[in-house]
Amino acid sequence: MNRRSCLVALLFILVGSGFHCKKVTADNAWTGKLVVFASCADYVVQLQSGPIADSSILTKSWTDSATDSSYTNVFRVSDVCTFAAAELKVGDVFTFTLNGPTPVQTCLICDIVPSFPMPATSNVVTNIRLVKK
Repeated sequence: MNRRSCLVALLFILVGSGFHCKKVTADNAWTGKLVVFASCADYVVQLQSGPIADSSILTKSWTDSATDSSYTNVFRVSDVCTFAAAELKVGDVFTFTLNGPTPVQTCLICDIVPSFPMPATSNVVTNIRLVKK
């Protein structure tokens, strides 16, 4: 086989193997704000922007009875260990991936239940990047 044939074959192998990079686009970019951190591992995120194709992923309206504050389009974070590692504070705005694969939960959390009802919906939040405080 000559050199040119080998290069063409290598090119077809690379293209055929599905090698590609995943680019973050507006279609999978979510922005949220941490609005509540209750007890030891109960986080509530308010969606700031992102596609809402399935309204069942959000609680449309929720009131934090501890502070009597009302919020729209919120959810409880279900992967608390991964979320806690991001070290976000209440009021922080961040981008994230919603409902990707559930990461392995490898942290210690307490079992204190919040003294007020949390939003009914929960989601996995990964690839967290702080936007602003």
